[in-house]
Amino acid sequence: MRKLGIFLIILSVVTFVACFYFASEAHDKYTNYYNGSYFQTNVYVGGDAYNYIINGTYMTAFSVLAGFCALIGVFSLAFGGYIINSRPKEVLLNEELQRH
Repeated sequence: MRKLGIFLIILSVVTFVACFYFASEAHDKYTNYYNGSYFQTNVYVGGDAYNYIINGTYMTAFSVLAGFCALIGVFSLAFGGYIINSRPKEVLLNEELQRH
């Protein structure tokens, strides 16, 4: 069971890293839009309104991915810590029998 707890804590670290990546991508889609003649950032089609819609859709998708990664990370960290710190029933029963 201890290996499962360690795996869950490692999984939580990985999902937190993914969460920060997706959040930074969402922030990039939200804040960085420039449609100049020589330099273009986050431009997909010719019209500005269409590009704003596309960037908004990408931002929403990256934000949802970041939220799910954060949720998975929190639950993995909580259950991993619980599994590592919990003791098996046999140990608890032996301690109870030794008291009497």
